[in-house]
Amino acid sequence: MSDFCVSNHIRKTRRERRCCWCGEQISKGSEAWSIRGSRDGEFFEWHMHAECMQAQRRCTSSELDELVDGWDFGAFRRGMTPGEAAAERRGDT
Repeated sequence: MSDFCVSNHIRKTRRERRCCWCGEQISKGSEAWSIRGSRDGEFFEWHMHAECMQAQRRCTSSELDELVDGWDFGAFRRGMTPGEAAAERRGDT
C-alpha cells in the first residue's frame, strides 16, 4: 500500500475538533484544514487551524527534516513554526 496525504480547506467547520499542530480547540464555524491520508498502511485524519497550516508551510527545510517522523499532537504554538516559538521564548522578536 502506498503512502498518500490530501489536505482540504474548510471555510466553515461544522463541528469542533482539536488542532494537531497546537492541540487547541478549533471552534465550530471557523476556518480550518482537514488532512487525511495513509502512512505505513495506517490511515489518519487530522485537523488544523488555518494559521497552524500556514506555520507548517513556513517551516524551514531543517525544521521539516526534524518533522519527517511526525510530531506529537499539540507540540507547537498556535500559528508558529518551531523556530518562531523558540525565538519568542528567547525574546528575539
